Amino acid sequence: MSFVSIDGDDADGDDGEAHTCGYCGSPSGPSAVSFGAWAHRLDPRDYQALLDCGWRRSGRYLYLPDVLHTCCPAYTIRLDAARFAPSRGNRKVLRKMRAWIRDGRSRRAGGAAAATATTVAADDGDDGDGDDDVGGGGAAPAEDAAMRERASRGVPASLESATLSMQVDGQFATAASAEVNAPAVAPAETTPRDGSAAPPGPKPAKAKVPWVKQDKRAIRASKEKSSVDLPRLIREAETSGPSGHRLEVVLVKSAFEEETYELYRRYQSIIHNEPEGKTTRTGFENFLVNSPLEFEEAPENIRDVFPGFGSFHQKYYMDGRLVAVAVLDILPKCVSSVYLMYDPSPEIMHLSMGVYTALREINFALLLSTVMPEIKYYYM
Repeated sequence: MSFVSIDGDDADGDDGEAHTCGYCGSPSGPSAVSFGAWAHRLDPRDYQALLDCGWRRSGRYLYLPDVLHTCCPAYTIRLDAARFAPSRGNRKVLRKMRAWIRDGRSRRAGGAAAATATTVAADDGDDGDGDDDVGGGGAAPAEDAAMRERASRGVPASLESATLSMQVDGQFATAASAEVNAPAVAPAETTPRDGSAAPPGPKPAKAKVPWVKQDKRAIRASKEKSSVDLPRLIREAETSGPSGHRLEVVLVKSAFEEETYELYRRYQSIIHNEPEGKTTRTGFENFLVNSPLEFEEAPENIRDVFPGFGSFHQKYYMDGRLVAVAVLDILPKCVSSVYLMYDPSPEIMHLSMGVYTALREINFALLLSTVMPEIKYYYM
């Protein structure tokens, strides 16, 4: 059974409550508008229903962004894991991880054992080519301090699908069609006054179809993607070599652990420039440990694959050292990403952990679907 209480003075539902925006900083005053409720206890099925209506959680706080009035509306991606095909940028991140784990080298550094700060892009190890994306989605900006204090921000809103398609502009297509279908007009022939044969005129220009080349590329890329096996790429990326590194990933129920808190403190300080005294254990617990979801253990015969419904921490250890933690909710229809923190040291940042962990979470949803077919989506 679920138990929630409405938050704020606007409980009649006429208006949402405004907060400082973590995207634009609300220079003219609180401008991020959302509806909220505190969840004291929440059945995973009830939260799945709320998730599908656009609600998200941050700790025990549930919120629904008012996209019609908020200053910077944002949307969550809902991805059908079985239909996902890694992009060229995704595969590059996987190759980068494979080179690091197998050979102990950075692909970008041309064989160096560790990346330097100058080779690390500021936005989570992006290679700067604009294609290190996941399913076409971009990385969300950092949450602001007000969100963490109230536990009322996170990844907002919900979108029906993460499948993004490129469309040809209607006017451009119409104009191009008219150019292609227009009758060719032969150049006028002129006869010299002296009666000699007229010089041959220029050949009529062929009608150009500017999108044909792009269509061929898209079809070729689609065929290449359809043959990509994400589970195989993940296995290859995490296969250790004699001179490389060892990556271990474990899933545990959401709980306070000192090593996770220390990683969070370093992440907030270096990545989000948060002052030292601003990050507290209580704030961390309220934001990323405490969860209203009631844990439901899986049947014993599938427990080695499916741990059950509830909130979890997926922890990444590189050579025995904690380098990343993903906060996840496992629900009846999806794996929902709540937050990610990672080691801000250059040798870890160059691995693009934001992209890599997202790919691994998509793969996790695929794995769960083998024993729980209803779990087919990945939310982020």
